[in-house]
Amino acid sequence: MRLPRVGVTCSTATITEETGHTATVDAMFVELGEVLSRCGTVPFLIPLGVPIENVGEYLKSLDAVVLTGGPDVGKVSNDTIAPLKGGLDVRKDRLEWHLCSLALSCGIPLLGICRGLQLVNVYLGGALCEDLGSEYPSAVVHATSPDQPAAEHEITIAQASKMSSIFDGPCGRVNSYHHQAIKRLAPALKATAWAPDGIIEGIESVIYRSLLAVQFHPEIDYERDESSTRVFQWLAEEARQFLIQKEGNGQGLCWEEMVG
Repeated sequence: MRLPRVGVTCSTATITEETGHTATVDAMFVELGEVLSRCGTVPFLIPLGVPIENVGEYLKSLDAVVLTGGPDVGKVSNDTIAPLKGGLDVRKDRLEWHLCSLALSCGIPLLGICRGLQLVNVYLGGALCEDLGSEYPSAVVHATSPDQPAAEHEITIAQASKMSSIFDGPCGRVNSYHHQAIKRLAPALKATAWAPDGIIEGIESVIYRSLLAVQFHPEIDYERDESSTRVFQWLAEEARQFLIQKEGNGQGLCWEEMVG
């Protein structure tokens, strides 16, 4: 059987070429490709310019999806795609909104990272704190300026959760690079990890069993932190099981019909 394929959403980046000219590109953090490969999967980039009507074509060949970090989530609605407004990257808003919809409805394993956690929560009917510094002042530092060391803090973890298996216990330590966070948790979700100030750091669902989202960035620390690696090992195992189910007993054609 082939290796599981994991679709990774891009972010918009601006690069300067050797000639001095600038170019706008769809990019993925190098660490994401590295850790997904080390966990026995094949990462596939999903460009932000993919037409919405073609998103299902991508999912037909994928066994899991990662909604990556990036700019603030725009003004989204869980009723329809059309009213998407604002945000710092409307293309990312639109594509990930549709990916989230299809992945959850079809049962494809889904991992949300930082912004990805926030988007899943909003898609399922939750709400966000738009700026922690002004709306939720706290002694816990959730983000630092680029010239300072990265923020880190402890987390408390719910028992008998995916997060407790990943961190092998009721607590852990994570990095922090965000100024938005979950304000109201969506009804279909359950919080399974919290910062010392109560900010939600991990979410799961009893409805969507192959869903995990974290507020931190495990790809950044995977080389030095075993728990960060286990986040992606969880996704890799979910993708393997999904691939077996999808291709076993002639289910492949049924899966393609589901995603359109």
